[in-house]
Amino acid sequence: MAIDQEMLMPEKSFINEGFEKQYIISPLKFLMLNALSCGFYSVWWNYKVWRFLIQRKHSNANAAIRVVFEIVYFIPRCYQILKLAKDKGYSKTYFPILLFLLYFAFALTGMMPPPFFLLSPLSGVFLLQPLMAFNFILSQSPELEVVADQRLSITEIIIIVIGSIVWLLIIIGVLSMMFLQGETGFTP
Repeated sequence: MAIDQEMLMPEKSFINEGFEKQYIISPLKFLMLNALSCGFYSVWWNYKVWRFLIQRKHSNANAAIRVVFEIVYFIPRCYQILKLAKDKGYSKTYFPILLFLLYFAFALTGMMPPPFFLLSPLSGVFLLQPLMAFNFILSQSPELEVVADQRLSITEIIIIVIGSIVWLLIIIGVLSMMFLQGETGFTP
């Protein structure tokens, strides 16, 4: 009798066990959130992807640790996303090592003097291919509860507020530097 009840259970609720609702984010929204948040949104997205990949493997790894050590885990994550997407019929490809080099090169421009530091938020462009492959994985997984992310979540709003404060501080810093240079005649 217990076996009969198990067989009558809907497959989705059985397979969906352990997964939370997944959100498909459009590339344009991703780029806008990443730029507005001064690059912080890509960190949040990386965390969500790692959490999904870890839940999928039923592993006890920590997604936050993988995000903190992103320099080590970037390439393996991109390969995992690409492999999962290819297994589900994804036809496009990308090169994780090249994405890694470009992503971190642009991210490091944030430590450069003006105006070069303005290139830093553009590092999110190099996450677009893994983002689209990940969106494909989610859209081709009937066992998951997947929603098209159209509104801003509370977390996204908080990230935008923090990023906006950072942008404001950057603008104030650049303007004050320009003002002080003009006043003293000193140019580094």
